[in-house]
Amino acid sequence: DNIIRPFEEIEKEAILKTIEYCNGNVVKAAKLLKISKSYIYKQKKQWQSGK
Repeated sequence: DNIIRPFEEIEKEAILKTIEYCNGNVVKAAKLLKISKSYIYKQKKQWQSGK
């Protein structure tokens, strides 16, 4: 459906699905998403801490 979702939620889904697509390879996922691997690690840490 056409529910508008917060950007953070969409970003998290995109990152996690891409990591899964890359069989857990964060470096490869970062390259596909054109973001830094350090950004992915920072985001994952925030998600795990519940922020």
